[in-house]
Formats: sequence, C-alpha cells, structure tokens
Amino acid sequence: MSKAPLPELSRTRRAAFRELEHAIERVFILCHGSTITVDHLPAEIKDYAKETGTPYVLS
Repeated sequence: MSKAPLPELSRTRRAAFRELEHAIERVFILCHGSTITVDHLPAEIKDYAKETGTPYVLS
C-alpha cells in the first residue's frame, strides 16, 4: 500500500467526524426533552436511510 492515500483518508475521516459532531450538536439543541427521536435527526441522515434502506437505531 502506498503512503500517498493516507493523508487523504485522514482528511476524509476528519470531515466525517466533524459532520457527525455537528449532527449530534443539532440533536441536543433541538431535543428539549430526555428522548431523542428520528424527527431530531438532520434531513441528510433521514434521506440516506430512506435511499439505502438502512435503518437508523437510536439506543
């Protein structure tokens, strides 16, 4: 494996973690109670789940 892809992978991971962090912050801001529901998730996550048939499970 060449070392060239590693920096790109690192940037991709940082971007993914940043996106996840923003989604979690959004959920905490929108959720005024103690239960997080699907309605609190960003549209991108809900759309992705619908398009791919991937269930989202909050536990």
